[in-house]
Amino acid sequence: MNCWQYRVGIVALLIAVALGCASYSRVPLSSTTGPKAQELREDRVEQEPEVILEASAVGNRVHIVVKNNRTEPMVVNPYFFGVIVDNKLTRFNPAKVESHFPVFRLEQGETASGYLRFLEFPDLVGQKLVFRNPDYKPLMVIIQAGRD
Repeated sequence: MNCWQYRVGIVALLIAVALGCASYSRVPLSSTTGPKAQELREDRVEQEPEVILEASAVGNRVHIVVKNNRTEPMVVNPYFFGVIVDNKLTRFNPAKVESHFPVFRLEQGETASGYLRFLEFPDLVGQKLVFRNPDYKPLMVIIQAGRD
């Protein structure tokens, strides 16, 4: 095989690969049929996040709920929380945040809840609560309006 034939073969291979990839399209799982597709759809619906974080506020008092769905235990304490206001992160600081959120060690399926009052801010509804446990990826939720 000479150099010219080699080059033609490579070009033909690249064209074939490009055409094959161009004709590939992803089919949404919801449009597939059969028992296996149904199982996959059910698994997708039933699967909860590993950690669920919820936050609601009345003024600067934020009620926090954390649920551990991981198989490993997880520690939750006030130092893992902060708020983002005007794109600036304010971490938990005992001098500036009143805590009614004890330290918890959550097993799989357990939930912890408590309150943090961020004294620097008059109203935290619509702001972001950040949860950063060193053993898990950071989470962020929008603080919803709570009830008195």
